[in-house]
Order: sequence, then C-alpha cells, then structure tokens
Amino acid sequence: MSDLKKRIEAPRVDWLDRQQIIRDLEGIEDVIRRQGWLQGMLGRPGGPRCIRGAIYEVIDGYALGCADRVRRTVNAMGFVSETALVRFNDTPGRTKDDVLARVQEAKATFAKGGR
Repeated sequence: MSDLKKRIEAPRVDWLDRQQIIRDLEGIEDVIRRQGWLQGMLGRPGGPRCIRGAIYEVIDGYALGCADRVRRTVNAMGFVSETALVRFNDTPGRTKDDVLARVQEAKATFAKGGR
C-alpha cells in the first residue's frame, strides 16, 4: 500500500486528540531547539535528541499505555511508522532545520484542522 493511500485511509482525529497532538508537537520542537538534535541514536535526557528521542521524552514513550499517543504523533508528522520517522531523521545530509520544519508543518496542519 502506498504511503499516500495509508494517509488517506488513516482514521480522522477528534478535537481533543488534535489538541494533544499539537501540544506534543510543540514539546518536541522545544526539546530539539533547547537540547539540540542528532542522528543515529535516541540521545540522553537533557542532551541532544533525534526526533524519535524527542517524542519519547515529551510523551514518556517508554511508559506503558503511551504507544497509541506515540503512533498518533508519528502519523501526524506524515510517517506511517517509527521506522520511517527514524529513516527521515537519519538520512545523510538531513539537518536540524529540516527536522524542525517537519514538526512545524505538522503543527500548522493540525492547527488548521487537517489530517
């Protein structure tokens, strides 16, 4: 199934979920801006984080019961899986600005009621 078809067939997000996703995206952006960004590893709390590491820090993605929230946030950024998110983050030549732009784009899309 193509990436586009998966996005089209993804369930719509209700208003409360949308607000949570926007807050999570704001937190992810803040973590990357304040602590820095890196490739090839999650990072450590308080230090630079890859985009997945920033998600886990904001959502406490290691905790039981957080998998759905992590998945919704990953999908909100246009990725079908955490693996696709990691590939995006770790693409050679990718920059912190590229990653922040992806987070900001998702935030703007959700704020307008998209996805």
